[in-house]
Amino acid sequence: MVTYTLIQTEKGYRVLENRTVILDGMQLRFLYDVERNLVPHLDMIIHYFQSPDIFQTLVLSGYVQVHPLREPENGEQKVIQVRGTVYYAIYASVFRPRLSQTGKTLLANVKQCELFYDCMEKMDRVLAQNILERKEIL
Repeated sequence: MVTYTLIQTEKGYRVLENRTVILDGMQLRFLYDVERNLVPHLDMIIHYFQSPDIFQTLVLSGYVQVHPLREPENGEQKVIQVRGTVYYAIYASVFRPRLSQTGKTLLANVKQCELFYDCMEKMDRVLAQNILERKEIL
């Protein structure tokens, strides 16, 4: 049986699976927002993560699945490869993230932790700061 736990450390919030750190607070916030349909397309991952590699780790770990919103057209650029399937798009808005059953199970377990809503509130502030900083750059 898999046991998920949410803890707070000096480096922030961490999710543990059987005592091994698997996610940080922002990754957990992303999963929570995907579950609530607050991430309509992948253009939004720049607000959550410093690098698309962090998102790809969530996909490869089996917490998130990527679904195309439309059929990619010929000649569109490769943006992501998931388990042997290559998705092409000019914009990441062609793709929508969805939680896998593993992601749903993780969230259901972690929501029972006392720290969960404290973590979501803290990550909400980090997310708002990330969005503000990106708008200032533009």
